[in-house]
Amino acid sequence: MNPKDIVKHGPIYGRLILVLSILVFGANVAFAEVTKNQFESAKELAEQGDRYAQFDLAVYYENGLGVKRNPIEAVKWWRKLAARGDDAALWSLGLFYESGEGVLKDYTEAYACYSVAGITQQCARASLRELESKLSPTQIAEGQRRGRELMKEIENNNQPTIGERISSVWDTIYLTVFKKYKTAWFSVIFMVGLIWAILTGRVFPKHK
Repeated sequence: MNPKDIVKHGPIYGRLILVLSILVFGANVAFAEVTKNQFESAKELAEQGDRYAQFDLAVYYENGLGVKRNPIEAVKWWRKLAARGDDAALWSLGLFYESGEGVLKDYTEAYACYSVAGITQQCARASLRELESKLSPTQIAEGQRRGRELMKEIENNNQPTIGERISSVWDTIYLTVFKKYKTAWFSVIFMVGLIWAILTGRVFPKHK
């Protein structure tokens, strides 16, 4: 743009910049309001055990969306998800352990989180390689040991309860037997009922 045009049409450009600034400011305010509402909703659901809400809440605390940034709270919610094997949560938790933000710096825990998350996450594998470049062979061996330990903890945390097992068995029976052969089941039930009615004299009552 020609500098002479800027000087000539300065007031117009000034007004345009002002309008754009107001629009950007308004959008930021609207975004803040939305994330505040989302934060409050996520917190309520997260405390009830909703995993998706727990994930959102950890992100909000980590990035200061809808609430003042709080690494300690972010670590708390990432840890809950990581305990159930959430790979994104494990990677995020590893980053906090490596940096020492919101939690005591612990390269062993960071290594363990990266190694487990790295089973499915490329970014976690990259973080693991970068961390390994800072560690001694002894520290790497300790991190690997802790990683195996963490895997077992996650497996134990994901063991189904008795109620879940019963529900699973029932679902299997229903889907593979009853639902598949429901016509045959109804026929059998009908025939058994009919025979019982005949034998007890409910269909053809006996004359005295």
